[in-house]
Amino acid sequence: MDADEVAEVPLRNTADALGHWWNALGLLRNLYASEDSFWAVAEAYEPEATFAGQYTERVRKVRNEQRLVACTAGPTNYELHIARFMGSSPLDPQGGRAAD
Repeated sequence: MDADEVAEVPLRNTADALGHWWNALGLLRNLYASEDSFWAVAEAYEPEATFAGQYTERVRKVRNEQRLVACTAGPTNYELHIARFMGSSPLDPQGGRAAD
């Protein structure tokens, strides 16, 4: 999945969602190879004018308080839960259940 192709949806959610907007940032961060690449896209995004101030404040808060790792926790935990449910693990590159 190309992160640049899907970036608008989580960034728009960061701008206009009432709750859990930080999960949108965390999910998008997980799609980029580096934090610098993520921040370049997040800071270049121009949301709808109605939400521009809210978006800027949210992104600034996450960056200034170094909270990006916390934002990625929800999506990462969800991915691990789904992987366990499906019988595979990100730690088991062959797929299937890891040996107990």
